[in-house]
Amino acid sequence: MHIYHKWIIGGALALTSAVTVTGCATHTATTAPAPAQNAVTSGSSNTANATANSAANDSANAAATTNATDTGAAIRNDSTGTQTSNSTFPTIVNQSMSHFGQEVLNGAEAPTKLPTAANGDSTMLYSTAQSTAPSAGEPAYSSMNAVTLKSSNQTLASWTTRHFASSAQASQGFQVVAGPVTNSSQNASIVLTGNHAATEGHSGGSTSIQWSEGKWNIQVTNQNTLAAATPLADEIAKFLDQNTMPAPNDNATIRVTSSSDGGTVTVDVLWQEDENLYQLTTTQAAANPIDTALSMAISMEPYAGN
Repeated sequence: MHIYHKWIIGGALALTSAVTVTGCATHTATTAPAPAQNAVTSGSSNTANATANSAANDSANAAATTNATDTGAAIRNDSTGTQTSNSTFPTIVNQSMSHFGQEVLNGAEAPTKLPTAANGDSTMLYSTAQSTAPSAGEPAYSSMNAVTLKSSNQTLASWTTRHFASSAQASQGFQVVAGPVTNSSQNASIVLTGNHAATEGHSGGSTSIQWSEGKWNIQVTNQNTLAAATPLADEIAKFLDQNTMPAPNDNATIRVTSSSDGGTVTVDVLWQEDENLYQLTTTQAAANPIDTALSMAISMEPYAGN
């Protein structure tokens, strides 16, 4: 298997085999994905439309033009048949998605909104993974593609598309990826901001708040403490009052997990649309991880690739 990395450094694009690059991870499984990384200025738009903020960024974007334009146009699967140009997507999204072969782009979507680093770092790296053969413990998808965005060696966000042979299999895959819902004891009824009715309970020394919005099931868990992360739950409730989430078939969940000191936060958004399962994840390394995860999920658009 050939695994490769692409680096943009000072506007120069170099292609190097992973086995000759010191410090690059290697995989031995024949079905393992082919990862790639690029350094790109956070928030930059497609090179066809962007006005670069610096000469260095101009140079980097110029070097990446082939990746950004060779991926072709994405076709939206809506009633009007509108064609969505790849200029819809930020440069780093086009660059990362260009690494995927057509065999893993069935149902693929990508966000038009990017995260920003909580520490203000504007440099962003991406890595990609793809597979047509799930490993042990994974759902039996037909294909998978995933992109992870990092800044300062910290994961900001990731998005994944898993394509299944049928909607029924996608529903089964949802259960595997989502995992079991926390069964809390001593459930108490509470009211969140915006008059959202929820329950609060305890399980294994952690405290969870749970409620539903249409087909979306939401769970906010504060680990290793009997104190509920009510401000995080209120933040989700407020966002949902002001925004419309993607319309899932039957399965959709928003799960937030935080450490008792608030130093670690993970937001996981997972939903099913027909044969496809979409997942969007952010961490505390991203500014406003809850709003960012939900906004990125809303911004997801079909990506047809090459």
